[in-house]
Amino acid sequence: MLLGYTEKVIALEGQVDILRPKAAALDRIASKQGNENISDVAKVLRIRPSELFA
Repeated sequence: MLLGYTEKVIALEGQVDILRPKAAALDRIASKQGNENISDVAKVLRIRPSELFA
């Protein structure tokens, strides 16, 4: 039973590692104030504007 919980914890930690960059990007967008254009949002996300539509 303890082994099962340990495996679940390891799997969930892996999911957290995957989601951490996405959460950080959303935090950067949420912290911006005012209207932003596509180029500004891409800069905040540190990607090319064309990647927003891929």
